[in-house]
Amino acid sequence: MKFSDYLDSIENTEQEQQLKEQILIIRDDVKPAMNMPIIGKLLCSLVALGESETIEEFKYSGHYDNIKDWDIHVFDLEKGYFSIYPGAKHRKVIAKFLLGVCAGLFIFWLYRKCRRNCLR
Repeated sequence: MKFSDYLDSIENTEQEQQLKEQILIIRDDVKPAMNMPIIGKLLCSLVALGESETIEEFKYSGHYDNIKDWDIHVFDLEKGYFSIYPGAKHRKVIAKFLLGVCAGLFIFWLYRKCRRNCLR
């Protein structure tokens, strides 16, 4: 489920408070990773969600744009079991990048093969 859809579904419910409490529990554990390039933005956005008063307030912050396209799977929110992973938008970017790398390697392989055959 997209993170933005999940936030819409739990807004103004008991689960909203549970999610925010679980995020605040892990806040100190994730501080060292907040300086990493991609994951750092996600973690900063999660901490901002935990520290915000309501989800509605969080949606108007700049952090919401960093996290809205990610996917979330909630196993057991009371125990803090939830998982955030790249959404469809991110997977498309990763697929295009990998396709470009594979195409580049293939072209390099063809070049070397052609060069070897031309030198014989």
